[in-house]
Amino acid sequence: MKGWMIFGHALQLVLGNRRQAARIAALPVAGLHLATWAILSASGFTLTTHSAGQASGISGGGTLTGTAAFLLCLIWLAGTAWIFVAWHGFVLLAEYPSGWVPAFHPSRILGYLGRMVMLLGLSIALMVPAGIVVILAASVTGGGVIALLLGPVGVLAVSVVIFRLSPVLPARAIGEFLTLRDVWQATRGTTGALVAIVIIFLVLQMVMQLVAAIMAAILAPLGILAAYGVAVFSGLLAASLLTSFYGHFIEGRALR
Repeated sequence: MKGWMIFGHALQLVLGNRRQAARIAALPVAGLHLATWAILSASGFTLTTHSAGQASGISGGGTLTGTAAFLLCLIWLAGTAWIFVAWHGFVLLAEYPSGWVPAFHPSRILGYLGRMVMLLGLSIALMVPAGIVVILAASVTGGGVIALLLGPVGVLAVSVVIFRLSPVLPARAIGEFLTLRDVWQATRGTTGALVAIVIIFLVLQMVMQLVAAIMAAILAPLGILAAYGVAVFSGLLAASLLTSFYGHFIEGRALR
């Protein structure tokens, strides 16, 4: 029940503040997509269209070097941090956007980016033993069914742990500092709610991706617009989930 309440609150933050959401995320997300296309294009990839413009994709004729891949990841991490910091500031500090470019706070964004990398590294570190357990279980039982069952469970478990530690992100976005120990203690008893949040978010994400794919199959430009809309909405919803979780369990805010 708590998980659904947090998800509903996050959803309402996005839908109820559509104008501010567009001002904060629309141009940066478009810029991230253009930067992605520029890097892929420079690496030899091309956008292809089939069946009189009914489907589109990226050809595999290019080669993405390690440097290009690193640059692409860095651009997306930095861009995401910029958008998320602006959104956290809007919701938690009432920092309303004044134009179509979100406020730029270098120290907050760098701190946020550092904590994103920390949580990403932690998730990778947790996925390694989880993967080993799945492989061992599959080898002992002699079947891939166990791997198919344990794999999603392992991913869900790691996602829940990382989400539970995620309040360090909104805290840094508004100039506060929280340790992982502080967050872990403040979010005790939230496992059930986090499982529900992760599952609901993933299901919604799959549904939106499916809709975007269907629209792309009907008409390529329509699919591109749908994919862009999904990216903006999904990003802001993720940021709102972090904000709602932080506001409720760290600051004690009510879920209205």
